Amino acid sequence: MSTRTPGRIRAVGGTADEGSWQERGRACLEALSPLLGVDDPSCWTPAGCTRTSTGQSIAFFSQRLGEVPINRSTRQVVFARHETDRDRLGRLIEIRGDHVPDAVTRLRPEFPILDSPEDVKQLVITEMLRAEPTLENDLHQLTCTHLEKIYLSHSVDRNVELVLAWSAWVQDAPVSAIRPMEQWRVLLDARTGELIEMTSSFVTATGHVRDFSTPEQRQPRPLPVGTEMFPTAITDLVGSVPRAWVGVDSCRGDQVECFAGQSDRTFRGTLIDGELRFDPETSVDRSACRASDDDNQCRERRDAILHAFYYCNLMHHLFYNLGFDERAGNLQRRAEPGLSDPVIVEVFPEDNPILGRVQSEIDGRPSIIKLWRHPDTNRHAALDADIVFHEYTHAVTNRVVGGPAENFPFVIGSAPEPRGLSE
Repeated sequence: MSTRTPGRIRAVGGTADEGSWQERGRACLEALSPLLGVDDPSCWTPAGCTRTSTGQSIAFFSQRLGEVPINRSTRQVVFARHETDRDRLGRLIEIRGDHVPDAVTRLRPEFPILDSPEDVKQLVITEMLRAEPTLENDLHQLTCTHLEKIYLSHSVDRNVELVLAWSAWVQDAPVSAIRPMEQWRVLLDARTGELIEMTSSFVTATGHVRDFSTPEQRQPRPLPVGTEMFPTAITDLVGSVPRAWVGVDSCRGDQVECFAGQSDRTFRGTLIDGELRFDPETSVDRSACRASDDDNQCRERRDAILHAFYYCNLMHHLFYNLGFDERAGNLQRRAEPGLSDPVIVEVFPEDNPILGRVQSEIDGRPSIIKLWRHPDTNRHAALDADIVFHEYTHAVTNRVVGGPAENFPFVIGSAPEPRGLSE
């Protein structure tokens, strides 16, 4: 067996001067494979890109053995700040991180007996409750998600060994209080089923959006946003805050589910240094895109979906703090059967002079907001907070007036509220 490779390699020259950051990063790893102790460069899987505050660009790669990723075996390919000429790409600086060399990967363990996903999910919950008995009550709803096999690497007498394991994310949606959704990462030995590790955290994410303070520039904003964005008089009305906006890893959550048109495609975040990051510019995620979309079209889809998701959640947060909560029949997923109704947002790539429209529903049925691109300016309505706020408020007033069990369309003569609440 072999020890791990050096953690940092200084780059020499200008390897890979063309292509995207991900493509350039892969070319650099392939060129330096002999120095990294890797015989098969195909072991590197793209894991996202980011840009630092100093202007450096970093392409992330995880290591796989066959179809199974190796836990915490990653490489970061770092490029210098862009030159003043926008068409010139930054030069390669260094390769950071760590990985398991080929001498170790050739000694992978036997395929496990524990191989049924459903059995593994049940065992994960069982082992969790055995380790944390306080979770076994009616105040917690544990759901096992994102199950996958991984290799764990650990040192034994200064050598590295691999252990095949099941990695699972378990979410707890508490029904007794409104607070961020808690999650655990659980690791089980795939050969014995024994619990290896269980770590707890809260779902945290950032979205790179243009908001009121920086309309011309993207800024990373936490999802959910803190109460500091609202006036003190508003935040003092209600002490609690809504649940986390992001349910798992995409623009879908307890309050808002945002999609590319009438489909189930949405924007998925990239996990970087323990943070789920939604950055339309640097992300390589194509979950929201059609197969025919080029990179620019795909980036525009991610941008529109993220902003619609951000603005609608912001409005939910605002109305919640004004008293429009679960008891008032608000727009969100809830524990009670038949009363789960997050707002559905459909972001269309086509032009439409209507720009935005809402189909509001009674409590228990999700309202649907539809957003299009402006035919003259080519700007998408999802990027305009005024339009998104306008449509979301329609869904709220339609539900509030007459009670959450009644829904009156905004048609002259049929709505019980004054026309001031209409257009």
